[in-house]
Amino acid sequence: MSFIDQQIKEQRDHNKQTRQNIKTVKALLETKPPIDVLLQQLRNMSNQTLYINNSLTVNTVIMGLITLCIGIIFTSFSIWAISLILFAFCMLLFGYSVYTPSTELNALFDELNNYCLENKYNFKFYSEQDLEQHKHIETNFPLFKLGSQKNNIHFLFNGQWHIQEHTYAYSVFDYQYVNREMVRVAKDKWELKDVQRCLWGIFLENFPVRGISISTQQKKLCRLGVEWQSSDIRFNQSFQQSGIDEFELARFLSPERLLYLEKILHQFSGDFYVHPKTATLCWICDVDLSQIESDLYQVNTVADLADQLAKIRMPNFEKFADALKHLIIETPRRSSRFRSDIYKVSSSSSYSSNA
Repeated sequence: MSFIDQQIKEQRDHNKQTRQNIKTVKALLETKPPIDVLLQQLRNMSNQTLYINNSLTVNTVIMGLITLCIGIIFTSFSIWAISLILFAFCMLLFGYSVYTPSTELNALFDELNNYCLENKYNFKFYSEQDLEQHKHIETNFPLFKLGSQKNNIHFLFNGQWHIQEHTYAYSVFDYQYVNREMVRVAKDKWELKDVQRCLWGIFLENFPVRGISISTQQKKLCRLGVEWQSSDIRFNQSFQQSGIDEFELARFLSPERLLYLEKILHQFSGDFYVHPKTATLCWICDVDLSQIESDLYQVNTVADLADQLAKIRMPNFEKFADALKHLIIETPRRSSRFRSDIYKVSSSSSYSSNA
């Protein structure tokens, strides 16, 4: 057996075993075991390979490109130069013929990622069917008009928190908008261009208070009927505050709560808006709440995969969720009748998204 034949056989045998291991792991995942059971069963597979070997393809393509460059550089329409070019193309075709795509493996990594994150944080990633229930929810809030050209919301995942005998359903999203603005392209040259930006945020139902707006960005859009100044001068300089009732504003923006609000609103800077009628919180910030911390690209064996899945986390979402849960706990809840009366009384000073 020639060296090349041996390399072809080794690569094909390796990738065949990897594909078999992929099927085994997928079959295990379909049983939807608890995370600790899943990780233990993966570790039991020990050093079973879980990567696609395309080293022969890589080496062949590199050699083919080098040969092609030599043939082109030194070509003078001589026979040997044309032969080099033809040989280079043959090597490239050969490299492509022995290439094994990693699509199936990458899909498995994504599926395992999602499964572990869903179980770790007790939420569900959105499917296309789930998105219908949130269609046009953004029209209830005045926060999604930053883009002069385009404003798109993409829902990422949703879940529920159970805090002090109350349930808080939430949905995390990203908000992508395109704004046409002047961009500096040279020292003394500006051009009108479409600039795309992305923010992240949460819709949280059943927030303990209604009709509260604290804004660091969209101050005009977020303004409600009653303007407010807290007892903290520094807080007033950083945030615009408004609401639908002075009593609720004074209660929510109390001195003992201002320090914590200032901390989390600087950490997750943006716009904090509780709908006056539905008590749904919309908090948009400039921190990527969907960021995943993982090292799956280093996986070579099934045991490696188990170790990496055990470490996978969403650090920004963890901090954001902890901050919001603490705020909910520290915010006294009024009776639904009391909140309804507040809204009726405050309706005379109607909130406006264009004020």
